Amino acid sequence: MSKYAQIDAAILDAIKAGRTTFAEMQTSGLMVILAPVCTVDRYGDSQEWRVLDRRLQALRKAGRITFYKGQWKVVAQRSAVQGKSDDQNH
Repeated sequence: MSKYAQIDAAILDAIKAGRTTFAEMQTSGLMVILAPVCTVDRYGDSQEWRVLDRRLQALRKAGRITFYKGQWKVVAQRSAVQGKSDDQNH
């Protein structure tokens, strides 16, 4: 289990709950979950928004979410059974 598994799950839950923009995610309780993995910069500010952005991009690259028309959406995952039946048809 990666150190970001809990954060990724919370992001996916937030998107499913309707918080589909970056601003909506920043104003939700999600930032509390991000705080422990954030560093504080030289001015004393923590950078939760950077971690949120990086995790959104990592989830996008992994194919778990997509950004369309200004909103994040969870991508429907194909099950292993679906993948097998699709492979047999080709």
